[in-house]
Amino acid sequence: MQMNQVNALCPSKSGAAELLRRSKLFIWDEAPMAKRWAIENVDKLLKDVMGNDQFRWKVVVFGGDFRQVLPVVPKATIHQTISASLVRVGNGEEPTDTEGNIRIPEEMIVKYDNEEDSIKRLIRAIFPSLNTRAHSADYMTGRAILAAKMSMLID
Repeated sequence: MQMNQVNALCPSKSGAAELLRRSKLFIWDEAPMAKRWAIENVDKLLKDVMGNDQFRWKVVVFGGDFRQVLPVVPKATIHQTISASLVRVGNGEEPTDTEGNIRIPEEMIVKYDNEEDSIKRLIRAIFPSLNTRAHSADYMTGRAILAAKMSMLID
């Protein structure tokens, strides 16, 4: 899809464009099943609506089971099917184990001992200056703890 086609879907001055500008969080469920061109075109659309400099302040969360099958691309080669999917993280230089699973760097892992201590440890890891900077909108919005289910957050 060309940029002029993306612009036709959501003109910069439309109500839909204004809604996109005001949104702070975008959640894309079943992202692993999306074709790369769909995600790239949403990226183009948001950059156009927001202006390239302002898009960096939006948060996009891709959800879904990243272990599911690749998207169906009729009559495609294996390379074309993989190219159409989101099978890489970042720029493709992430370390993996012998089975191809991405290895999370040790400094990003919060050890689990028991529920109470582990929750406190997680909060300290994500919000190390919470006691002194809880009033700072920039500090609080620059961090997040995501949970798979709402019930995990309510206690």
